[in-house]
Amino acid sequence: MPDLAFVLHQRPYGESGALLDLLTVAEGRVVVVARGVRGRRRRMDVRLFTPLQVAYAGRRDLKTLTQAEGGGEPVVLLGRQLYLGFYLNELACRLLPRDWPVPALFLEYQQALHDVTSVDTAVMETALRRYERCMLEMCGFDHLFAVEVEHGEPLEPEASYALDPERGFLRAHSGYLGAHLLAMDRADYGDPEVRLGAKHIFRQWLHVQLQGRPLRSRELFKQEVK
Repeated sequence: MPDLAFVLHQRPYGESGALLDLLTVAEGRVVVVARGVRGRRRRMDVRLFTPLQVAYAGRRDLKTLTQAEGGGEPVVLLGRQLYLGFYLNELACRLLPRDWPVPALFLEYQQALHDVTSVDTAVMETALRRYERCMLEMCGFDHLFAVEVEHGEPLEPEASYALDPERGFLRAHSGYLGAHLLAMDRADYGDPEVRLGAKHIFRQWLHVQLQGRPLRSRELFKQEVK
């Protein structure tokens, strides 16, 4: 049965084929061989940022794409939006294990892909933070907003906390306001300070998950704006 998917990454395979990383609803990240997708005689169109109805078959470690048809309108990303799209894709490729269903992340990816095209900065930033938060939950960071790790006590709205990326939040004289952390826990990013704090916090936690290896999409964006 066909599954809804987006292409996260592709690299050449043979004369006219490609190895594709797909983000699918039913099976999460799947790696497939797609034949006849490059060159003038390509039989399937597998562009980035385009919803596809796909089917594949074969062994677990490397499947063969047997169907790829349009599953909706492509998302057109321009300028900075394109690098944000690359960022969404790279996080999924780097952090998601193969063949692990993550339907909630698929929905956040789909929403983020559309929202990064918004002229409203708040909409764009909120979409990125929601996607990053969902990715972190997949990596086991879902509990870290709940308590102060030194004593296991609930966070207090008026207190300040410092972040230990390996452990969680510690009571401090200055740092992140408890009320802002609790807003992040509720996925309430209406306050610009909450969005900014979440950006810094999520970046540190993602750095841990990426084992300190830089993101290629971020490096490309830095080169572009120089």
